[in-house]
Amino acid sequence: MMRCATIVAYVNGTDALLKIFSKNRQQAKSMINKMTIESFYRYIKKKHPAQQASRYLKKVMNIYNLM
Repeated sequence: MMRCATIVAYVNGTDALLKIFSKNRQQAKSMINKMTIESFYRYIKKKHPAQQASRYLKKVMNIYNLM
């Protein structure tokens, strides 16, 4: 799952990514690591304030045939 998180963090920064999961960075990382690729994508699409985050994630994951 860290691959997906890295892709989103590349576009909008690590802090922006972790804040949508939890104010506690360790808890946010734990939540991310427990998710499937599909559930992570849905969560990002719904909760991330920057729309390009989910679009970029989908584009990259499609290239690697992971979604």
